[in-house]
Amino acid sequence: MKVIVVESDSSMLIEMLKGCKVNDAKFDGLIHDIQQLARQLESVVFMFAPRQHNRAAHLVTFFVITNIGSCRWSMKILE
Repeated sequence: MKVIVVESDSSMLIEMLKGCKVNDAKFDGLIHDIQQLARQLESVVFMFAPRQHNRAAHLVTFFVITNIGSCRWSMKILE
C-alpha cells in the first residue's frame, strides 16, 4: 500500500484537513476538494511539520519559483 504524506507548517490547515477544526469559510471549497481527492487514494496522512523542520521543502519551493517560475507535479514518481 502506498502512503501519501501531506505536510504543512500551518497547524490550522492540517486540523481542517483532518476534520478536527471547523473550516474557515475562505478555504471551505478548497478544503472540501482536497478531502475528496484524499478519499480517492489508498492512504493519505496529513501532518503538521514546524517550519524549522521543513526547511528543505521551503528551499526547493523557493528555488523553483525564482529559477523556473512555475512547475507541474508529475504522478510518475508515485508509480
